[in-house]
Amino acid sequence: MELLAGAYYGKYDKSVHFVLSAAITAALLALGWLPLPVVAVVALAAGALKEAWDFWWRKSRFDLADLFVDALGVAAAFGGYFILVSLAVRAAAGQ
Repeated sequence: MELLAGAYYGKYDKSVHFVLSAAITAALLALGWLPLPVVAVVALAAGALKEAWDFWWRKSRFDLADLFVDALGVAAAFGGYFILVSLAVRAAAGQ
């Protein structure tokens, strides 16, 4: 965490939110032991906690647009997951 302490992403903040929420979602999906809704809630909660951190400790604003971008990252990871799973099922079925 020290590596990111005091980091300011500025115009890249939305990209950071998207990439990290997608990465968290993909990592939790890859583990395979959490139900899908829990994976989504955990990834979105991480984004909300980051916004709370910004609001309380960095004294910036709580940006709802960042939470929307987090949701897009989660949706992108789920989309990729479902595509990969459907391809794996088709390959296993010999199609």
